[in-house]
Amino acid sequence: MASKSNKAIPLYVHQEIPGEATTVISTPHEITINGIKFWSATPIHITPVEPTTIQSSAPASSFVTGWNNLPLELKIEVLSHNLVATKPLGVNDCTGSHIAPVTQNLYHHLRSTPEIAALATEIFYRLACYCTPSES
Repeated sequence: MASKSNKAIPLYVHQEIPGEATTVISTPHEITINGIKFWSATPIHITPVEPTTIQSSAPASSFVTGWNNLPLELKIEVLSHNLVATKPLGVNDCTGSHIAPVTQNLYHHLRSTPEIAALATEIFYRLACYCTPSES
């Protein structure tokens, strides 16, 4: 029976999908299914006849290995260097055409691994300073 969810699952590692069930995935990296390699900029709907493994070619580089071995405190320190501005952020720094570099960095981290996205969100909103417009 096919799944009714159309929400794409971000694929960073190998994943087993059951037979006769539709899985929707999204990945910026090449994937391999049954020996066929491909990639897509849009979500991919897959309904295999039998259980299948999707292999991601996402970089499992020395960065990933090293990152996974870092203690949480050091991960927070590393991410905070490009997620905390040197001056308070105003309304125009977070939206519109003149977005601040730290806000752009947050968007980059949100598209990374789930762990990095969660840490980046917490760091950005917990450690950044914001200024609000004064009322006249």
